[in-house]
Amino acid sequence: MLEQRLGVRLISHTTRSLSLTDAGERMLRPAFNHIDSEIAAVSALRDKPTGTFRHAARTALWPVVSKFLIKYQMARWSSASTKG
Repeated sequence: MLEQRLGVRLISHTTRSLSLTDAGERMLRPAFNHIDSEIAAVSALRDKPTGTFRHAARTALWPVVSKFLIKYQMARWSSASTKG
């Protein structure tokens, strides 16, 4: 157990509650904050388009596509020219 290894109590617990000790606050709060910020960053990706958009289109679409790619930087564009 981490508390035994460190020789200090990190979490104070009773039958009805848990709380961080001063040592626990000092050691664990930065980790919790980091985890919270990473969860927020990953959650922000949920509602954004990602991946590669492949389309055989003429360059007339480029103004629209370029605005889309600026707004959604995780998206990519791949075009194939058509002859005919």
